[in-house]
Amino acid sequence: VDLWAELVDDYARERIGRRGGGRFGRDRGERELYLVGNSLGSLVVLTAVTGDQLPQSSSSDGSIQGEEGGYLCQPGRVSGMCLFNCGIGLNSRAIADDPAYNAFQRAGLRATFALSDALIFNNPPFLRFVLTKWVSPGLLRAVLRGLYKRNPGRVDDALVESFYGPARDD
Repeated sequence: VDLWAELVDDYARERIGRRGGGRFGRDRGERELYLVGNSLGSLVVLTAVTGDQLPQSSSSDGSIQGEEGGYLCQPGRVSGMCLFNCGIGLNSRAIADDPAYNAFQRAGLRATFALSDALIFNNPPFLRFVLTKWVSPGLLRAVLRGLYKRNPGRVDDALVESFYGPARDD
């Protein structure tokens, strides 16, 4: 994923960054930049925009320092992201069809997925309870810092709210 994120970042630097004198941003009148990823591509986009593929060397404003710094992770470069099917690996139902498992194991996996759907994912009252009683901005911040292991300082209030706000909406 890091290699692909570097490739996306390099492409943006070379193809987009050269327009407008090497700077890209709404303050210079250029068009807004949105990145879209599907499945694994979502992880690539998220990695490129957060700069997680880069060595840790950031300034106090969160920007990456030096010539080797990322292009897309600079403040104001990306206006938004659209991540489709980004729960890669979190819901791998295809494992229930894997011939490496015997019929009994595959049936157990299917039953586990069906039970999870019934008790958790297709259960709005339960989900509302979890979101109102257990999930907090502090918990999300801690989880996000765990995901941004290379640069946990990039987890700011805006990022936490981008997850917490929609989760509160019905």
